[in-house]
Amino acid sequence: MEFWAGPQIRALVGKDLTIDSVQRALAFGREDQEKSVDEDAGPRLLVLDDLGRRWRQFLDSSQSEALIEKLSSQTGYCDRMVRLDLEFVSTLLNAQMIRQALNNSLPGGLESLGSFLKAGNEELYRCRPAGPVLTIGSGNSVLPVLISATTALATGNFTIVRPSASNREAVFQVLSMLEKIGDKETPLAAAARRMSNSCVVFYEQAGGSLLRFLMEEASIGVVNFWGADPALSEVSKMVSSNVNHPHLSLLGPLAGYAVVDKDAELEEAATSLAEGITYYDQQLCSSPTEACFIGDLNQAKHFAENVGKKLEQMTKQFPIVKAEYEVHLLQSARNLLKAKGSELIVPSDGGPEWTLAVSEKESNLDATVKDIPEFLLHARRRFLEIITAKNQGDVLEKIRALPDREPFRGVLRVQTVGLAATRERFEALSSLLYRSKAYRIVPLKDMHIRSPLEPFDGRHLARDFVDIIYIRQQTGAPSAL
Repeated sequence: MEFWAGPQIRALVGKDLTIDSVQRALAFGREDQEKSVDEDAGPRLLVLDDLGRRWRQFLDSSQSEALIEKLSSQTGYCDRMVRLDLEFVSTLLNAQMIRQALNNSLPGGLESLGSFLKAGNEELYRCRPAGPVLTIGSGNSVLPVLISATTALATGNFTIVRPSASNREAVFQVLSMLEKIGDKETPLAAAARRMSNSCVVFYEQAGGSLLRFLMEEASIGVVNFWGADPALSEVSKMVSSNVNHPHLSLLGPLAGYAVVDKDAELEEAATSLAEGITYYDQQLCSSPTEACFIGDLNQAKHFAENVGKKLEQMTKQFPIVKAEYEVHLLQSARNLLKAKGSELIVPSDGGPEWTLAVSEKESNLDATVKDIPEFLLHARRRFLEIITAKNQGDVLEKIRALPDREPFRGVLRVQTVGLAATRERFEALSSLLYRSKAYRIVPLKDMHIRSPLEPFDGRHLARDFVDIIYIRQQTGAPSAL
């Protein structure tokens, strides 16, 4: 089985990662996690920062070309898209950003990981690692599983990482660099050695005996998973049967929604929407999967034509290849949408690379998917229906309704609303659209960009990886029940 671990763990487990050897690794990890619980978290952040620096150097070298080529063949993304994904890893591995995220996520911030902090006159609390942590990746992007892994390591957890089949080479490459940072005799290297010996990365296919053991039987504190059904339900079911009752940290399938107001800066909005459609082929939870245009049909058509021009340019930079079956579904859907009254905007040569459908007031995609049930989200790469809306109330209802519609089967809710509007209209729209239950409302241009202060899908992810310990030093409290 393919795996990497720090040198002390490798000495324990030997050449093969098995159920017996992973139990030895877990015993070591629990003990080591307990020993280091009072250590300052600052050095761990510096190690991750150095990891980010080394990753940037790797991407700038010719060594990265083979990795990018392999990931491109496995994910279906073009080389440039893969490179973009890998470059975001350097942004993730930034000490200042991690510090900001933890300070905003944990009660008392980063300091609460190393000491008790006063919460009242005689009340204190602190955060301690809740691990060992098992984080399970899925999908094409390397970012979700690395976000979880770095957050778990930064909060002092012994961390086992199982990446997805399509991104495992990148995850191995990134995290194995921890060992190289620990080569020297410096304080930073000492911290890196501790972190590398707090990390195991392995790959086994879904349903494998080791992965099943870790979820169903192992003494694990937290199981973290990003993904959709059926895997989401299977992970939940297996972890719930574990007598150790690990905390289950799930991030399920979500979608993005674009809203464009007729009075917005429409040239910029067209560019931003074209980028959102192109980046990651709309496979991110923040990617726009439908759009509303607040204005009349002619205005919407004019705007969509401009988006089409931008998509022509973007496709040259980020080419896409679609399977024959996917092309067949798309062509059938185009014909039905046109018959139902939608205005279609497609590449100048009529190719399958991207499609825009402009519909008046109501979606025509629902009836199309009823006739072509396979034309679901995974088959709608670089496809977007733009629907006209009379007012912001119409937009709110469309966003609320999206998870219950057949074209979006499997989507739990809208994660991100990307909004293009004047500042005054942005404030008015966002104050209403928070009622849609979307987790994020951001400028259209920023749909795929996260601030370190942001929660993940309505909660701060770091809190999934810690226990908050409370002490009251006197009898009773003003707020006691």
